[in-house]
Amino acid sequence: MLACKKRGASAEETNAVFMKGLVCLTQIKAANRSLCEETERVRDSTAEAKAQFDTAELSLQNLLYEKGHYLKEIRACQSFRSKYSDEDIGLMPEGEFLATAPEQFKVGIEDAHTRMLQRLDHEKHKRGEALKKVEALRTRRDALAASVAAKRAFLTTLEEQFMEIRDKAEPVRAKLGIPVMRRPPGQARCAELLPLPLYVAYVQLAAAQEAFDLPAEVSITGSLAEAEALSGRSGEGASAAEGDAEGMEVDDDKEDADLDAELEPGEHRPAKRPRSAGTALDQAHPLIVTAKAGADSGRPLMLRLRYVTRLKLVTADCADPADTPRLARLFDGDDGLTVPSEAAHLASGGQLSWEPTRSDRPYRWAQDLAGLDSLPPLDALGSAADCAALAAERLPQLRRKANAQTVLERLCALRGSA
Repeated sequence: MLACKKRGASAEETNAVFMKGLVCLTQIKAANRSLCEETERVRDSTAEAKAQFDTAELSLQNLLYEKGHYLKEIRACQSFRSKYSDEDIGLMPEGEFLATAPEQFKVGIEDAHTRMLQRLDHEKHKRGEALKKVEALRTRRDALAASVAAKRAFLTTLEEQFMEIRDKAEPVRAKLGIPVMRRPPGQARCAELLPLPLYVAYVQLAAAQEAFDLPAEVSITGSLAEAEALSGRSGEGASAAEGDAEGMEVDDDKEDADLDAELEPGEHRPAKRPRSAGTALDQAHPLIVTAKAGADSGRPLMLRLRYVTRLKLVTADCADPADTPRLARLFDGDDGLTVPSEAAHLASGGQLSWEPTRSDRPYRWAQDLAGLDSLPPLDALGSAADCAALAAERLPQLRRKANAQTVLERLCALRGSA
């Protein structure tokens, strides 16, 4: 414009130059606006990329921290040593899982990871059921404990009532002149340690002697220490008791000392009872029930009852070997050589035969006295063709029982006929 004015250009030329300048100015403004817009776009994209980078870096740091934590926990689990071995608390073997697990735990087990998860779920299910059973058993145990406590309390009150009854019956006893039978000290403890068959025999003999005032004395002899030891071991389990009974040997010296203590002044101790080269099968309980028949005579007959634990038989003999053969004549047809129990035959593998040379024999009247009701061995009953003869001849014998009164009376009769 200045150059046009200095040169004195015409108005048309000046206007053309002016319009051209305006166009250039408009183009410069458009270029500047485009540059500003591009700068703003680049700034926004840079900020967005930076935010994405920061987010990715934060996620990476979190993952690295989690990885370190998991690796630490894995090392802690791998180095953990429990007091229970993997065999005790580990998962069931995979083969057993595949064979026994329900179908709901076998879905997608082709994959090793899924199979392990299913095994864990199955183990959790099984252990949950086992826990429920344990809780049920604990509840039952508590209920039984409460029941036992209630029964124990009832027995305590019952004992007090028995004492009252005894005190009230004392005038009647004194009026009728019934003598008071007092057991020697220690007999109650011995009676508690007796096996059930010997206890039944002891109670029956003692009751018959008191009720019928028979000339007899009933007592318990043997090794009290061994009986207490055997009773303590039997509390740990029935199988342990049988095993201890197998290896137990009766203290013969203690037994002889007990017998010497029961002899009257001036009476000599009979010769020791001959025993077979005892096997574990015929070992007897250390306590013996003794019935001294004809106690008012000069030389009474001393009956001894033993319990063979493994065979579950009661054997009888006399302290004096000279009196032992008389026991075979107490009841007709009962010489003690026939084992009266099929269970004894089975326990010995069917090879048991009682030796005639042994002094103690399992008389049937001894089993009846001890409450051991059993049928004779099958080979003694005959064949199936003899059923009519069996019903006519043997069954009445099986029904016939030897009671304590009869045994004591016949023992006293044997002593009187000696």
